[in-house]
Amino acid sequence: MRPISGLVCGAVTTVALGLVLSALAGYQVRDHGDLDPAIGLGAALLAAIGTAGIIAVIRTFGSWPRTHVLVPLLFLPAAIAPLVLGLERNRIEAGLVLGAAAFAIHLSLGRRHAVAAVAVTVVVAGLAVWGLQDRWRAQKFEAVGVPLYVPEIPGYRLSAVWAGHYSVTLKLTAPGGTWLDVQLLNGTNDFPCGPGRPERAVYPPEGSPKRLGICLPEGGTMLVSPGYQAPDVTPLLTHITVRAVDGATLAEHPDGVTSFEPD
Repeated sequence: MRPISGLVCGAVTTVALGLVLSALAGYQVRDHGDLDPAIGLGAALLAAIGTAGIIAVIRTFGSWPRTHVLVPLLFLPAAIAPLVLGLERNRIEAGLVLGAAAFAIHLSLGRRHAVAAVAVTVVVAGLAVWGLQDRWRAQKFEAVGVPLYVPEIPGYRLSAVWAGHYSVTLKLTAPGGTWLDVQLLNGTNDFPCGPGRPERAVYPPEGSPKRLGICLPEGGTMLVSPGYQAPDVTPLLTHITVRAVDGATLAEHPDGVTSFEPD
């Protein structure tokens, strides 16, 4: 009966895990409007209590180990919390890794060396999630859906990146500490691209600070803005070249850009 109890309880816990993951956005946008921590932790707590109740009822028909009831109470919050409090995620891949861990834990209960088996399972699952962070972070930038390009600007280097709901923001810094903010969009009313439009220009025509608009292949737009105490960007207009990159290239840089997106 032990394999049956493990399979049944593992299935119940895994379904609950999948429901919690499905309540979250595909990837986490860390800004002042990020509700993922509250949604994820709240849903995990409710799912843990509900799943424990379901398993408690089921086990009465087979006299299965009581420890099955404890698994979702401990496992679900512990599995979801890292994915909404700092780590990157891919809901499907995270569900597969953590779901397999849930099955392994339930199948270990009632057997010899169960504590050791559970400990090994937790460590392996944790290492798997950690090992997938670069892959999931790269997928996050690609999931935004904007053409990914990095400007090559003399005297500046890419130092930080940020993936939003509809844009990607880059921070380029100079040795003196000044920086430029670069936003990648599919389009913008501030600097529209298309037939008859200039491929790059300084805007706005009047007022300050001046910004640069560059039309990208695939219909994208790059906006270059001066950061705090940065010099006028107007002379850079003809000196900027753009380089296509993938999500993995951006994932090599840390988060550290203030969101430009209004909530």
